[in-house]
Amino acid sequence: PVTASGESPAAVWLAWGLLFQGKWEQALATSRRASLESPEDPAAQVVHAWAELASGNIQPASLAAEQAYAVGAQSEDLVDICHVRGAVLTTLGQYDQACQDLTVAIDHAVPAELPELYFRKALAEEGRGATPGVIAACVRGLTTEPAPSATTRTRLEQTLARAFRAKCHQD
Repeated sequence: PVTASGESPAAVWLAWGLLFQGKWEQALATSRRASLESPEDPAAQVVHAWAELASGNIQPASLAAEQAYAVGAQSEDLVDICHVRGAVLTTLGQYDQACQDLTVAIDHAVPAELPELYFRKALAEEGRGATPGVIAACVRGLTTEPAPSATTRTRLEQTLARAFRAKCHQD
């Protein structure tokens, strides 16, 4: 359960740590426990959605992302909720809704979160076949301050290159 102070239980933070370490099976088990123990905690549902998505379990990821949205749409976790929901919707091929959720996340994000969010937005735009949207998202992601991490920068550059190739073939 969520503590009296409103903080997420330790299992949520442990699951995040395991995700960041690439320990997918452990993160999945821990996040499942956290989501069951704290069904009304948006953070527990968000980490569970990411763990399911990282494990290739799309339907459970979708359910967890929707649960996060249901319990947290009015919370301060809106960036995280809309980010994971956008990622899941992109995976499901629901690109228009993914773009909407990622736009909400971008609008509420702090600068350090923007490169990854713009990358996700570019992928959703790419899925829609909206080459100008892909290019715009990539350029924004590449020019944010602080600058994107090396991994995110490479992903943005690769996505941008695909968009330029697509644009050349359209003309």
